[in-house]
Amino acid sequence: MDKETEKIGLENMDRRSFVAGATVVGVSALATSMLAGCGGSSSSASSSASASASTSGSASASGSAAEKIIRYYINQPVCIDTFDLQESEGFQVAFNLYDPLTRFDQLSKKLVGMAAESWEITDNGTKFTFKLRQGATFHNGDMVTAKDFKFAWERICNPKTTDEPSVISYHIDKIKGYDDMIEGKATELSGVVAKDDFTLEVTLVEPFADFVYVVSHLALSPLPSSGATKDFLGFGKAPIGNGAFMIDGKWMDDQYIRLKRFDEYHGEKAKIDGCDFLIFKSPETAFTEFQAGNLDFTQIANGQITSTVAQHGLSTDGYTVTPGNKALLGDESSTYYFLMNHKDPLFADKNVRKAVSMAINRQAICDVIFEGSRGPADGMGAAGRRGQHSRSLGARQGRGQACRRPGSARRRR
Repeated sequence: MDKETEKIGLENMDRRSFVAGATVVGVSALATSMLAGCGGSSSSASSSASASASTSGSASASGSAAEKIIRYYINQPVCIDTFDLQESEGFQVAFNLYDPLTRFDQLSKKLVGMAAESWEITDNGTKFTFKLRQGATFHNGDMVTAKDFKFAWERICNPKTTDEPSVISYHIDKIKGYDDMIEGKATELSGVVAKDDFTLEVTLVEPFADFVYVVSHLALSPLPSSGATKDFLGFGKAPIGNGAFMIDGKWMDDQYIRLKRFDEYHGEKAKIDGCDFLIFKSPETAFTEFQAGNLDFTQIANGQITSTVAQHGLSTDGYTVTPGNKALLGDESSTYYFLMNHKDPLFADKNVRKAVSMAINRQAICDVIFEGSRGPADGMGAAGRRGQHSRSLGARQGRGQACRRPGSARRRR
């Protein structure tokens, strides 16, 4: 292991902080192929700044030469505010900005507490009481309390937040009072009560034991109830969260989103100083930049999985980058699809839609374009899900991302 790698803490970097996504017609995904890599030389902050400016379009040189920054490829996100977190690119950023109540650890396969220290389920599975960790703060210094969860959840249900409630508010539709709030008949969720600063009580309309997993969704993370979200559009460009990293500046559309370590984070501190999410229009462009040493983490371009694994080695568990094992092809239970506009006179005919669907050779797409790393979808549910049709089991996907180069990490631009 090279000394710079050891210093940065990338010798055992995992993909759990970076949720990846791609778009393909009817392909069921059970794996994610990514490539992680650090810059190939001990370049100075100024020379690294020059390289990054050429790739991101407007990255500026800042910080000291000692800063350790990961440069990570994403496509233009839809949203990084909890109000509309629903797609892969925004999630990759948000995963580091926010801590929800719980989180499912993909490696241990266990549900762990994040903002919640513990929880209790009572009343036949209709009441959930979460005890919050004390001492946790938002990036603006405000203490994280139970009322901040109540505020954030009501924000996504309130039709007055924007023109209508959030499209992802359905995640909490089992909470008592949800329907009334969505319909504008109530101004709060009656089933969510802040018993005290660190006790959050949630009452459902019916038993639902999986609710402790539902609240791991990043959209259900807390937001400061002190008024920091009043400027909806401004908050969306520079949200305030409670995670291990905080936004540095604001989201620059089609250019970059820069995060820096939140030193007051209540949990284990990050081993790096920050992450620059550099926005490119295509994985192919990003992969080229990675090969040129201008990115540390990227999606493997179509048709490059086999050669990339041969060059950089395959991660032993599919999620963790170690020296000589840098290509990540770990399982990802998801389905990629496209929709047809039923209002279009042509696609209003269901037989036309069937014809288009039947004309797509999903197996060929998986075998040729994705080199056998994905499997054709035979339903809306992702392969490998409990209760999913057996024909979907065993389907494999691959997305290209992640391989660490030997040598030192690039510094901040």
